[in-house]
Amino acid sequence: MLLSESDTRTCDWVEDWIWREETAGGLSTSGAPKLCIQLSWNSGANWTAAKSTSTLGTIEQTFTLGDSTDNWGHIWTNAQLSNANFRVRIFVATSTARDFSLDWIMVCVTYK
Repeated sequence: MLLSESDTRTCDWVEDWIWREETAGGLSTSGAPKLCIQLSWNSGANWTAAKSTSTLGTIEQTFTLGDSTDNWGHIWTNAQLSNANFRVRIFVATSTARDFSLDWIMVCVTYK
């Protein structure tokens, strides 16, 4: 659990950091591929609007989506940030015929 459901603080913003590496043989920017991220607060029943990275390159890259003023269009509660409810969905936009390796994703939640 990201925090106790009894915690009285409210979520101010959510930020995702993504580190990815494209697999050998797929090193191309053809089709301007991008990774898209969505967040769910209810085990995947509903999702935020997708945020996308810039066009993926042919080298290892790190992307940050969201910032200190961004709540991803949702007012988050502590219960929604629990292991039971919070989900991250990642998909490739503009090119579904490509393979990618995702090494890690980190979600940072700031409270006020």
